[in-house]
Amino acid sequence: MRNNLKLFILFLVVNIALIPRAYSTISKSIDLIYWTPFSGGDARPMLNIVNAFNQSQMDINVRMKLFAWTKYYPELISAMESGKVPDIAIVHSSKLGEMASTGMISDINIIAKSAGIHWDNFSENTLKETIINDKHLAIPLDTHALIMFYNKTYLKKAGLLDKNENLLMKSGVEGFISFLKALKKTLPKNVAPFGSPTNNDYPFWIWYALYSQIKGGGSYIVNGKAAFNNAPARKALDVLIAMRDQELWPEKIHDKKGYNMFKFGYAATIFSGVWSTWYYEQNNKLDFGTTTIPQIFDNPATWGDSHTFILPKQPSKERQVAAAKFADWVTDHGTEWAVAGHIPSKKAVLRSNAYRKLKHRASYAKVVTSVNYFPKNNKLWKCNDKMVEIFVKMMNRELNVEETIITAEKEVNKILMEQEQSY
Repeated sequence: MRNNLKLFILFLVVNIALIPRAYSTISKSIDLIYWTPFSGGDARPMLNIVNAFNQSQMDINVRMKLFAWTKYYPELISAMESGKVPDIAIVHSSKLGEMASTGMISDINIIAKSAGIHWDNFSENTLKETIINDKHLAIPLDTHALIMFYNKTYLKKAGLLDKNENLLMKSGVEGFISFLKALKKTLPKNVAPFGSPTNNDYPFWIWYALYSQIKGGGSYIVNGKAAFNNAPARKALDVLIAMRDQELWPEKIHDKKGYNMFKFGYAATIFSGVWSTWYYEQNNKLDFGTTTIPQIFDNPATWGDSHTFILPKQPSKERQVAAAKFADWVTDHGTEWAVAGHIPSKKAVLRSNAYRKLKHRASYAKVVTSVNYFPKNNKLWKCNDKMVEIFVKMMNRELNVEETIITAEKEVNKILMEQEQSY
């Protein structure tokens, strides 16, 4: 009830704050509708950015419409199918394959020059995920990846931080497991060495991050077929099982509890998304550090996704150029968006003193080069949902490693065969 009330108040704040400027101004400007799924720590920074943009010039006025997360994509896809589209909308890069299959996303490269967009300003690894069949189907806003958070108080007591408060961890799986074991020896009985949730996406994301680090791994779907029935996939899963079986990662941690275990000192470390940075900063008593996911295997890699701007197709080139200008302006002001924890998409922002001065965030910014994004496929999210379901069963001891791989491969291929793939 309380969460619903908070969301309702946030909707009111957004609608009131984004009431169009005086009619004399609006009549001379382009009024754009901007859809987002942002909530929690994301909503306020984006609202501030939109208001700042509207105040910075008189030619374009942007009105942001905020949707509840569970309703966002169904509403957006419905709008795309009906032709009643917003001028600009947020889409995860992992969702672009599905959205592109509607045929309703504009190739932004056609208007990029008119909008003043220079693609080489963006981080290469982030930008390439917005390109399908040589078309720039989106403007990347950020990277949000899986990183490591650690409680400095607990790690100092265990002697696992150097003088610069960086992790003291040996390489390899053995080094990582030994690190957690050494930590456990010094922790209070009610504090876990590792506390990521086990009943949602996290086991799948963590597996995908480790799988991506192994030579010969990291390919999840290839040519429209499941591509993870292999030794690297099993090797990555073995790490999760070892953490669970050696009582380094407690069982049956639900979503909210997992986040709060670290926030309130009941977990010493956690692999979580960069968006958690803002959430953990709300506890002033928590002294924590951030870093990239440890390189446990052959190469540095992690799971990640991006928020991107898409321009649904519409007849007005003028409105599309205006929308692209707005998106480019927002990416220029990535430091303000980084308040939510996300990593800005433009290289100049990442190099700026303003960004480097942000606490915690600069320490994981380099992850933009090592994110292994999901493959583009219009059935990807259905496949992901099935993978999450199966991996949760594994963490709950309903499936062993071999059963997990075989079951997941069968179910993913079943989904992929439902219809011909476009990407």
